[in-house]
Amino acid sequence: MSVTPIDAVAEILQEDGRFRRLAKPLHIAGVTIEIADAFVAGDRSLDLVLVADNIGDQARRRLMSAVEGAARALDLVGSRRPLTLIVVGPRPAADDLRELVRYARVLPVGENPDDETLRNWLAALLPLELPAIGEIRGDVGSAELVSDRSDPLAQKLVRAAHDGKDEVSAVLFDAIEEPFQRAASEHEEGEPS
Repeated sequence: MSVTPIDAVAEILQEDGRFRRLAKPLHIAGVTIEIADAFVAGDRSLDLVLVADNIGDQARRRLMSAVEGAARALDLVGSRRPLTLIVVGPRPAADDLRELVRYARVLPVGENPDDETLRNWLAALLPLELPAIGEIRGDVGSAELVSDRSDPLAQKLVRAAHDGKDEVSAVLFDAIEEPFQRAASEHEEGEPS
């Protein structure tokens, strides 16, 4: 069984984004929206996502009608849900895109995107994956980032980073205070005794 691009989008949204598939045809405030697929976000987001196939002139007209209808129905009920349209298939023409973005965030994913490309296009809808804090500290605080010719303050800050944020704060505080202390001592030396 071959996986269609719409199926691939659905799989990523459901597994990675924890979106829930909605029944088709989609009904919002008494308006029936004919669309290839529709999803609503889980706990962390309010997104309503429509997935459409953009093949042929008739499909283009149905797509425009569906997106405008969904946006107007959401407005009618006072919904705060942002509307996102994922377009599978040929990229919509520039005029069509301009019209669609009046009503929804548009993510054109192409005709047969590979998994990595598809995930990149859908990244705005998926949870952000950050590296663990412990992993970052070793990389950012690496002395290899600062060469022997680097600014002395940068070298001190990198060395202090290994000891934690309090040590970095102390080094930075000393660097900020140093010109003022020097000016004060020069001023005191210039005064008569």
